[in-house]
Amino acid sequence: MTMQCRACAFENEAASRFCAACGAALALACAHCGRELPESARFCTWCGKPRQPEARVAEVPGERKQATVLFADIAGSTARIAGLDAEGAMDFLHPIVMVMARAVHRFDGTVLRTLGDGLKAAFGVPHAREGHAVLACHAALAMRAAVAELPNAPPIRIGLHSGEVVSGKLDSGSSIEQDVTGLTVHLASRIEHEAPPGEICLSRDCQTLLRAY
Repeated sequence: MTMQCRACAFENEAASRFCAACGAALALACAHCGRELPESARFCTWCGKPRQPEARVAEVPGERKQATVLFADIAGSTARIAGLDAEGAMDFLHPIVMVMARAVHRFDGTVLRTLGDGLKAAFGVPHAREGHAVLACHAALAMRAAVAELPNAPPIRIGLHSGEVVSGKLDSGSSIEQDVTGLTVHLASRIEHEAPPGEICLSRDCQTLLRAY
């Protein structure tokens, strides 16, 4: 498990208090759902699980692959769920995230993690696909269109970046989950954070791959 720096999007060790890349202070976050927590919290006020995983997560050796990483989230989600209890917030967010996930699966992508109000996905892993950038863009367009059809649809923002990733699995002792790491992941996350509400932003590397099709 890692903790992402809000300033530079670097993935730090879960127990880190400051970012190893830029030195910014890191907020404590739930290891299960990613929600920020007060320093004294032992359990998450969002999902009810222990803040830290019970078992240490180990990385199963992975392999280098070319892929397109997609991050998506609900723009302004914090304001939209303000005043709701945990159950009400989940009732609002969960159906939207599931619509996002279905769009990823429709175009042969892999949902690597759901993030409460969004998700992280990859195309071209675990199985290599030459047209991974095209598939990711189709998924992004389908995702935005599907969410827009929901009642009281909130705007979502999506970021895409293509490049080399290390594709492997995380072994928590009780389950093994597919994941990807590397600079490509950090850049995709940063692009998504900079995308305006309702927009899909692509890196130049992703656009270059699209021109081949």
